[in-house]
Amino acid sequence: MKKPNFNVDASKMDAKTGPEVTDIVVASEHNCENLMKMVESNGRKALLMLQQIADKGNLEAMELLTRIYLDGDIIEGREDEGMKYLYQLADLGKINALVLLGTTYLRNANSEEDHVMAFEYFHKAALLGHPESEMIVSALYSEGQGCKKNMMLAKIWAVKARMSNFSFSKVMEITGWDEGMDDNNYIHQ
Repeated sequence: MKKPNFNVDASKMDAKTGPEVTDIVVASEHNCENLMKMVESNGRKALLMLQQIADKGNLEAMELLTRIYLDGDIIEGREDEGMKYLYQLADLGKINALVLLGTTYLRNANSEEDHVMAFEYFHKAALLGHPESEMIVSALYSEGQGCKKNMMLAKIWAVKARMSNFSFSKVMEITGWDEGMDDNNYIHQ
């Protein structure tokens, strides 16, 4: 599973709100709450407006569309659109997007390239302080999965994850790894 190129120029996006969207709507009038009210009253028109706002780089709109398109309950057959926004959010360093992409690559790994992509996304999330990603990176270093095996780095990331109060059950949920594993045998000593 190779990351597609969506030609996103992240340098033009503000880390919080993205570029000005005043040519579409007055941004202060359309926060997520108002957008949801619009979706409820006139779904198609509001969804088109939401997409225009997201395409201008508004992070809230991008996150909302990612969930709508990937979920598939509201609109079917738009998973590619959801993935486009998910990759954009990951490129902007949004932790939830990084973890979701890491999870997707890890659970659907068919090649070493997929394992490398999983490692890269989890590593980025770990560097941003996501505790469960820290432990996943530790495990990946321990096994040499998607990266060169390195027990010293595996142990350091495990210590960091414990200091960050990672949740073992969340790690299991994210990765889908063996339920029989426990915290004591998670990283081979």
